[in-house]
Amino acid sequence: MYQSIEDYRTMAMLANAINLLELTWAKVMAGSIIENKTIGELAIRRKTGCSFVAVMRKGELHLNPDADFRFETGDIAGVIGGGAERKAVMGLLDIS
Repeated sequence: MYQSIEDYRTMAMLANAINLLELTWAKVMAGSIIENKTIGELAIRRKTGCSFVAVMRKGELHLNPDADFRFETGDIAGVIGGGAERKAVMGLLDIS
């Protein structure tokens, strides 16, 4: 399966990465500062190190939304990052 010990080490590190990065889903509530803002305007990655990787809107999943994606009330946003970074996003955006 592995061509070398280095391949094995690389795969072991990648398998462990799943424990370091977690996905959190957060609903955009009416009045939230995220409402009617684009991903680019929010600059979440620069501010916290997290990324929006998906948004569920009215039953449709938008994977890997670009910087022009504008959030609406009721959207459910998927945020990926480490624990502290995801916590910072939730506090910064006041979303639940």
